[in-house]
Amino acid sequence: MFTVGEFSQLAQVSKRLLRYYDEIGLLKPMHTDRITGYRYYSAEQMLHLNRILALKDLGLSLDQIQRIVRENVSTEEINGMLLLKKAEIEQQVQAELQPDPHRLPEAWITLDELPHHSHSRGHCGNSAGLYRLPL
Repeated sequence: MFTVGEFSQLAQVSKRLLRYYDEIGLLKPMHTDRITGYRYYSAEQMLHLNRILALKDLGLSLDQIQRIVRENVSTEEINGMLLLKKAEIEQQVQAELQPDPHRLPEAWITLDELPHHSHSRGHCGNSAGLYRLPL
């Protein structure tokens, strides 16, 4: 049996994360001392934690991971979840690549390109002689 500190070091996660996973029922310690409240984990629980961390790294939510762990979800169902997550990420990427129609483009022009009257009222630019104008 490992204390929460020892287990967290071996797993390279924080004690706080282990406490949180205990709190939400995702990874309960093998034993909790009733007097001190110390949590103890077994070596077998390292496999369980590694599975949780791998699923989390793949982008699944903790709710989805809890369902997988609790219901012993099949590999096929996990693959389906991952395909849905992949499609969601692809949609997000495509949305970010699309131009925003509400955002106005900008143009940079030099002082020579400005109409004569716009700069005759004094200094209105910068030292480089470039001016940004919304289109």
